[in-house]
Amino acid sequence: MSPRTTESRSSSVALPRASARAGSARASTFAVELGNVHKSFGDKAVLRGVTLRIRRRETVCIMGGSGSGKSVTLKLISRLLEPDEGTIVLDGQDISHIEGQELETARKKLGVLFQSGGLLQSLTVAGNVALPLHENTTLGEAEIDERVSKILELLKVSDSRDLLPGAISGGMVKRVALARAVILEPQVVLYDEPTSGLDPVNAALVDEMIRDMRRSLGITQIVVTHNVPSIFRIADRIAMLYEGQIIFDGTPEEAKSSDEAVLRQFLGGQTKGPMGAQV
Repeated sequence: MSPRTTESRSSSVALPRASARAGSARASTFAVELGNVHKSFGDKAVLRGVTLRIRRRETVCIMGGSGSGKSVTLKLISRLLEPDEGTIVLDGQDISHIEGQELETARKKLGVLFQSGGLLQSLTVAGNVALPLHENTTLGEAEIDERVSKILELLKVSDSRDLLPGAISGGMVKRVALARAVILEPQVVLYDEPTSGLDPVNAALVDEMIRDMRRSLGITQIVVTHNVPSIFRIADRIAMLYEGQIIFDGTPEEAKSSDEAVLRQFLGGQTKGPMGAQV
């Protein structure tokens, strides 16, 4: 999913920058709020009353066993799915059941980094990053090239701008995909397993990239991941899903000292415990 906009950005606005955001439906400390959200598929209840509030400029990691509803949560926030019950609030606006142009406008505030990267193999690195600007703004070629160059430099992939995705490493693909996700300056970026398929060194580099995004652009980040070392490198706060509910919501330090049995089993990678074969 690519955020869409029909308005031109001023060429005087330069990346990187961390600025106050305008246009909220109502002032709020929180960028994203889930209130008692339920979602089922047929007879299978995936989310059973999830409540989670994510502050602006915060990086929150959502973790849990396979099938716990992590990716469903991201799809609800981006409104690729609609909740059966409860509310989803983005930047102060209830987006739970909006449709059409109102939904498209809300989605302008989101960037998404897909698990696979989702780059178009026929376009160069620069071409992939420029694509949202070509499709969604009226910026001229010089302005687009300037913005693309700045974000590629920020993410340390400038030297690869003229290469095709098949010619760069998996870690570089993630960086380029993130550059494309933030080129329209979203308020919130959603990451779906950003270190999946990467070796430990490249995974650590992607974690570094995520930390840099918060420092440089001041964006809110929601990261779904199984990677426990990554969680402790990047998270301001951790939320754990189990049996359709948030069973832990706290800082990394609080997670390390928690007595919650499911959380301890997951963080320790233990085969015995309440999660059983659901891991």
